Amino acid sequence: MPTLTGHLDLTCARDANGRSYLREQSFSAPFHISKPYWDGDALLLQLASPTPGLFGGDRLTSRVTLDEGARLRIITPSAGRAHTMNGDGAELRQTFRLAKGARLEFCPAPFIPQRRSRYKQSADINIEDGGELLLLETIAPGRVAHGESFRYKAIDWECNVTYAGRLVLRERFVLEPDSPAFAAMKQPFPLGHYASACVISEAAWADDAWVGEINAIQSDDIRIGVSRLVAAGWSIKLLAADSLALQRATAQLRQALAKFFPAQDHHSRIFGFSH
Repeated sequence: MPTLTGHLDLTCARDANGRSYLREQSFSAPFHISKPYWDGDALLLQLASPTPGLFGGDRLTSRVTLDEGARLRIITPSAGRAHTMNGDGAELRQTFRLAKGARLEFCPAPFIPQRRSRYKQSADINIEDGGELLLLETIAPGRVAHGESFRYKAIDWECNVTYAGRLVLRERFVLEPDSPAFAAMKQPFPLGHYASACVISEAAWADDAWVGEINAIQSDDIRIGVSRLVAAGWSIKLLAADSLALQRATAQLRQALAKFFPAQDHHSRIFGFSH
């Protein structure tokens, strides 16, 4: 089967009136972007894929740059998928660059790894002083409705965040359902859905009252934890019993952060959240 080597390259800038716009854009399949629009707070951009998902051997690169003061909110209208793979895995390499005072919100729809799939994703994020980031990503156990959970081979997930020249987060995990170590992840919930958020904001760092709201999300079908980074940010991990619990928890998480990352209700629904 032919493989894809798609790319996405976006640069968001701010005009003289304070409105953000795409100064540069370039992309190829499987990436596709809709016409962005300014919602009064940020430039809203839908990132969609014209293909049904990723196959073995696909190699994708994504680079998103925000100039000083630019505000960009990227949403995905449908879940990302990795299909059954008999050979090589698929890979996505992402680079994000935020200049001083820029703000990026990237909350893609859940990633669904299917039977025997292998997927590697890396994110290299560099944020200048005063920049802000909300990155929220979720991983489903598989096609639950088809009775297919934790049947993938491996997910290799890496994220490095530098703020004002200082490394504040370096994270990597490899999920291999066939390994003995993976049993601990399925212990609380046999069909667990996983979410990871990175919040970079000087304001959220100084005013941490919202952390209590995050901790209050904990319930019989939700496990959640918040960790303060060495500077300017927070790491949030969430494990949900099923997709409905995940949706409810991420909605509550998003609401707790609304003071720092405001989003109107219709944006939240596009993210897969509900109020």
